[in-house]
Amino acid sequence: MAELKKNYRFSDCLFWTGMALVPIMVAAGAMAAESGTWTLVYVLVVLAVNLGVFLRLFCTRCPHYTKKGKVRCLFMWAMPKLYPPRAGQLTGRDKLILAGCGVLMVLFPLPWLLLHPWSLIIYLLAATLLGTGLRRFECCRCVYFGCPLNKVPDHKRPDNDAHNGGFQE
Repeated sequence: MAELKKNYRFSDCLFWTGMALVPIMVAAGAMAAESGTWTLVYVLVVLAVNLGVFLRLFCTRCPHYTKKGKVRCLFMWAMPKLYPPRAGQLTGRDKLILAGCGVLMVLFPLPWLLLHPWSLIIYLLAATLLGTGLRRFECCRCVYFGCPLNKVPDHKRPDNDAHNGGFQE
């Protein structure tokens, strides 16, 4: 098993952000063929969910966010911290909101994707590859032990698991 990922490189951020942009761009393209207004709404929903909800509820507890300095993680690089870091685990309410927002981002473009079957296939394939890639290559070495998707085995976790359920430098 790989070492815990205590620090990311800029190339990691470019890779995973690029992977995440593929299904978003495919969905936006299918939507733009039908309605510019709904495409704009979709882009605003994606931005609001990621910079508002995910960043506020999920990322502010991650050890990569709570480190000193600017954020340097999978999806954000050299970004100033928009919200103060928070200690503690995700609450049941947080998990419900995060799951709901994730489902919203995935399902929102489906009516337009159904009008463009090849776009739907590419969207589903890209989203599946993104999810399985993250699960396979990142969740197994992630230092955010409070994340419900973390799959680092107990014997690989440090004994000092006090803050955020994760790694601290």
